Amino acid sequence: MSQYLTYSRFFTLAEADSLLQLLNNEQIPFLIEEEVNQLDPIYIGANLDPMIVVKIPQESFQKVNELLENETSTHLKELDPTHYLNDFTSPELIAVINNTEEWSLYDRVFAKKLLTERQVSVPSNPTTESYIPEKLKTIWIVLGYFFSFLGFMGLLMSLVILNSNKTLHNGEKVKMYDKESIRHAYTMLIISLVIFTIVVSKPVFPLLELYFFLN
Repeated sequence: MSQYLTYSRFFTLAEADSLLQLLNNEQIPFLIEEEVNQLDPIYIGANLDPMIVVKIPQESFQKVNELLENETSTHLKELDPTHYLNDFTSPELIAVINNTEEWSLYDRVFAKKLLTERQVSVPSNPTTESYIPEKLKTIWIVLGYFFSFLGFMGLLMSLVILNSNKTLHNGEKVKMYDKESIRHAYTMLIISLVIFTIVVSKPVFPLLELYFFLN
């Protein structure tokens, strides 16, 4: 059975319409889900991230990438002379094409057309994606340790961090946070488990004392 992974996120279903039409036209199966961010509400009580998620089979990522690129290339008939990529050197434009995480599809297609215009060889396929994991902000680390001493809240937060993944444009699944953030999350988890165990087992202590006293 195919594994469905997140291909793209949107703020509203209307924003996803063009992608959904493409998937329907090409008969590519997809799922639409609404994500719930478990971290943001803890801190600010609201969420500003795009939460409408479109998932497709992992093996369809490359095909959808190519379809979207061809569609974008068709619509981009003339190069805008005022576009900031015009000031990029050819090696910088190649870096744009290869970095699918940092640059939009439009920018990557624009970079390819610029290279073609300059008669520079265009990479046929991006090199292996080099995703740089995110680092937890200091405020989240401080809050994480604070919640850890409350037991359950810290347990929840640490598990969210440890289980957060990101799906790259080639379908590869990687950890969202860097090693330092993961280490903090494991420390929070241990503290939370210790506090949680103490709180849960505390009512048992008087009963044990009474048992040993009677015997």
